[in-house]
Amino acid sequence: MRKVVAFLQARSDSSRLPGKVLKPILEKPMILHQLERIRHSRHITDLTLLTTVDHSDDTLAEIVQKSGFDIFRGSVDDVLDRFYQAAMQQSLQENDIIVRLTGDCPLHDASIIDEAIESFLQYEADYLANCVNPPSIPTDSMLRSLHLHR
Repeated sequence: MRKVVAFLQARSDSSRLPGKVLKPILEKPMILHQLERIRHSRHITDLTLLTTVDHSDDTLAEIVQKSGFDIFRGSVDDVLDRFYQAAMQQSLQENDIIVRLTGDCPLHDASIIDEAIESFLQYEADYLANCVNPPSIPTDSMLRSLHLHR
């Protein structure tokens, strides 16, 4: 069975707003709102918070774990390695899917994530993103157009 693994990347150390992922929204850390919203995805089979081994992320890791979510701690400076090591820990296979999400967006929408996963599967894409300039939600016509030019 194909896994659809969501990795939510977050750190506590931010130069512009330190601790932003732990800032309270309605008396709950922002990161927990994000994880709970993502958890509503119909397609995601595993959800893991990726953070660093730095002591500045200890509180983040503790809060997330106490709330029942999986966590992976990795390299402070090498984000790609953090993702790679987390994927290796999951024993992912070639046909499994990784959904990469950023921890500074409290408004992740499970239905939009599901639409993206469905488009990815329907068009047998190698990679799908909505962070092109300007950022967008992949539409069916856009994906048909891309698929025709593969």
